[in-house]
Amino acid sequence: MKKLHFAILPFMILVLGLTGCEKESECGKETNNTLQLFSTDFFSKPSEIYWGETSGIRSFTYNFTVANICPKENPKIEAGLFLHTSNAGSSRPVAVEAGVLTCLGVQATPLTMTPNSEQYKYESAKTTIGMNQCFGSQTSATIYPYITLSFNTLGSSEADSLFIIGAVSDIWMSADYYEPK
Repeated sequence: MKKLHFAILPFMILVLGLTGCEKESECGKETNNTLQLFSTDFFSKPSEIYWGETSGIRSFTYNFTVANICPKENPKIEAGLFLHTSNAGSSRPVAVEAGVLTCLGVQATPLTMTPNSEQYKYESAKTTIGMNQCFGSQTSATIYPYITLSFNTLGSSEADSLFIIGAVSDIWMSADYYEPK
């Protein structure tokens, strides 16, 4: 009889451990937010784009906003870009950089953009963005993913704008996150 008690006790502890101690999440439902921008819409929302030129290099940065994130669960972000033609052998290749600004736009987490073998498609891996350090005490947070496209300027803002519309098919960002309860 004693052997039976000793066998039942570990079994009961295991059952209680697996079923009775589940931690309740501080966040609400899981959400996916995919933001896509086609080249024909690049300049439709001036507040989402920054452009400038430094030392003969023109850069266009497209800013996205992902709001209503529960900061207790870290979001995962990925980015992508399609060019109309390959960067390989191009006389004016487009450099691609991406990242996510957190902490009121101060702290950037880079996303490594990797080209496919033909260099017309660039994608990042899904990257976890740490939230607790900056937003730990808040119930909701906002982050700002971005993609920057750079190339040798054609000499004017107008010519560079027409070039980027012709060079890029579309860019996108995808965010997997939890909403606050």
